[in-house]
Amino acid sequence: MLRLRRYSSTSYSVESVLKHVRNKKPIQDKEIEDYSGVRMLLPPPNVTGKLHLGHGLTITIQDTLNRLSRLRGEKPIWFPGLDHAGISVQSVVEKELWKGSNLKRIHLSREHFVGECNKWKDLKTEQISSQIKKMGAAIDWSHQYYTMDDTFSSGVGKAFVQLHQDGYIFRDKRMINWCPTLQSSISDQEVSTISVTAGDSITIPSNGIKRNVKFGRLFKVKYELADCSFQKFVQVETSRPETIFADVALAVNPSDDRYTKLIGLDVINPLTGKRMKIVTNEEVKIEFGTGVLKLTPNHSQIDFKIVTKCIEEGVLSKDLMSINCIDEQGKMVITSNHSSLNGLDRFEAREQVINLLSSQDKLIESTKQGYKTEIPVCERSGDVIEPVLKEQWFMRTASLHQQIKEHLKKGNLRIFPEFHKENLNQWLNNEDPWCLSRQLWWGHQIPAYFDADSNKWIVTDQENKVNKRDEDVLDTWFSSGLIPAILGGWPTNKKPLQMSFLETGHDILGFWVSYRLY
Repeated sequence: MLRLRRYSSTSYSVESVLKHVRNKKPIQDKEIEDYSGVRMLLPPPNVTGKLHLGHGLTITIQDTLNRLSRLRGEKPIWFPGLDHAGISVQSVVEKELWKGSNLKRIHLSREHFVGECNKWKDLKTEQISSQIKKMGAAIDWSHQYYTMDDTFSSGVGKAFVQLHQDGYIFRDKRMINWCPTLQSSISDQEVSTISVTAGDSITIPSNGIKRNVKFGRLFKVKYELADCSFQKFVQVETSRPETIFADVALAVNPSDDRYTKLIGLDVINPLTGKRMKIVTNEEVKIEFGTGVLKLTPNHSQIDFKIVTKCIEEGVLSKDLMSINCIDEQGKMVITSNHSSLNGLDRFEAREQVINLLSSQDKLIESTKQGYKTEIPVCERSGDVIEPVLKEQWFMRTASLHQQIKEHLKKGNLRIFPEFHKENLNQWLNNEDPWCLSRQLWWGHQIPAYFDADSNKWIVTDQENKVNKRDEDVLDTWFSSGLIPAILGGWPTNKKPLQMSFLETGHDILGFWVSYRLY
């Protein structure tokens, strides 16, 4: 029987490679301007952990292109770098603090916590750099960048200010993805979906422990009609009976003959006892459930859109937008009827609401066998996403997406393999504004200050000691998208040098790649 040796007999020596890297003469800065070869950047690994196989593949491919350019007698420039990875690093450091010291972020000052994040960053920077050097990649480390160094921090601040002045960045109250565990908004790209069948359980975090919660259940709830002589109630099918506390109206499709006579009438909220109007909207699906949609604008994207339109048309009062029943920790906010549920976890409250309404003959479970649905969860924490209406900084992207699609169509921008062109186009069809705000401590703090006297925000990258600065930080992808421009000399150079190409994984085509194209 042949026995495999633990160590290969190859003459490759890690120590020889590292010695070569240490003794290599770096390219002088003055040579950058008259380079004659490829100009590329290494997609920055996150300083969350060590490199994985995908990083190794990217480094190998780019190292090959770099060496080929040198063999041709050219002067290629290859920028290695690291990404501060805001939400990822903060999550890891918070877990380490809890595991090692039983401390949570709220027990520390912001300065102290950022210091812990920097310690983690320094540790991982050394490990990642060592891994790359052991691969023998022909990288000139004098051109290394980091997305939170002084150069990048300055560039990020100036970019935010410029985009705000140009009308792309604005502040508004809109629906966002909220993670109760992270206590922050997250992007659509950080939301995963779990497919569930009727009654399946999902393990989710709750106050530092894991627990199982049942999903994929539907319930029909009776809403009593007020002042109606020909019908007693309307049934609404919902998967979230705990949000009935924040219902502001019911909606039906104007083409649904079953409810024509009920349009404009009032119903009684089965939990709060308040009157609510029956309105119409074409987005209500006649064939789904009972054909009646309960409107909870603070906890549903579609409900928010419908109620917003009703307010614009004068059908509903704008005051209804202030009604909510779940706070940022995922706990119930009940100030009137059934106040015993106040402060209860949203999923625990769901079970109590089911029992309460069932006992009053106002609710029955209507889940059909084989019913399937998808539950949105946070990729970082595993917690179930809560749609929340919150004031944040947003960026308009519709016109930018259109410009990119035009470049793709004209062939000015090429993607290999070409089938990924369609994937990028699908992403660019999303015209919703990009939520830039993150309720974190690790990252680029938003350069905006609130002036209490004028009740307005002042956006500036200059120090302002008079007004209070926004405590939120920017989405990591905002700074990452600026990497090519800043490495190319922006903002000092208003026409920054272009990268020759971008080599990266298809999994970040929709955000890092598209944001770089802005």
